[in-house]
Amino acid sequence: MRYPVAKRLVRVSRRVRGYLGAEAVYLIAMCDEIQRTNGVTGSLFEIGTFYGRSLVVLAAAARPDERIGFCEIGSERVQAAKKMLLQTLGPGVADSVRSYELASRQLTRDDLAPMCRLIHIDGSHESEDVLHDLQLCEAALDARGIVIMDDVFNESYPGVVDGLYRFQAAANGVLVPVIQGFGKTVLCRADQRAMYFNWFRELQWHAFLPPKHFPTRVAEFLAQDVFVFANDLRRRIRYHLLGGYLL
Repeated sequence: MRYPVAKRLVRVSRRVRGYLGAEAVYLIAMCDEIQRTNGVTGSLFEIGTFYGRSLVVLAAAARPDERIGFCEIGSERVQAAKKMLLQTLGPGVADSVRSYELASRQLTRDDLAPMCRLIHIDGSHESEDVLHDLQLCEAALDARGIVIMDDVFNESYPGVVDGLYRFQAAANGVLVPVIQGFGKTVLCRADQRAMYFNWFRELQWHAFLPPKHFPTRVAEFLAQDVFVFANDLRRRIRYHLLGGYLL
């Protein structure tokens, strides 16, 4: 997904109730752009959709021959997400999305078929559920796909990082962190991390976000070098006040 499309999605996603920030929209767009330029294809799936803000971004990233799916608890949220897809992306996209009105622990590997190139996890933040979600996603993930986790470092939800640690211990590093920023942690298979890490290290992300407002560094997490967007709140507020996301 190139910058002009991502910029439009920042505006569009604001119509949808939710917590996905503009920076996180750009992060998803950047990951999709890496996959697009490297010929990575597959399904897209979201665990925990709320009212559909991040689902709109995933659905917009899907190619015409790729499948999209999501799960969410409660008919109100499921129907609201479908309505948002219809209003923002049109009936062609909305009608093609598979929905599962259930908890992620009730999902099966076949529900995510065919193999996924991008999975967004923002469901239950309890450790046991996070562990299950990661195990399910690893089984459904394409060899060059990614899992984008929410709230790994959110101090209000320690179950997320605990579930990730438990998964890492059990799976022996089959998925490793590669990008961290804007409340999201991106995981990929260990033998594919260079494709994602190098794209950011080579500063290609500058086409999406101005570097003077978004300081970065490389830090170690789970024995891996991770490209990190530092949480410099003052710079981000300044960017907002300057109308950066509306340019």
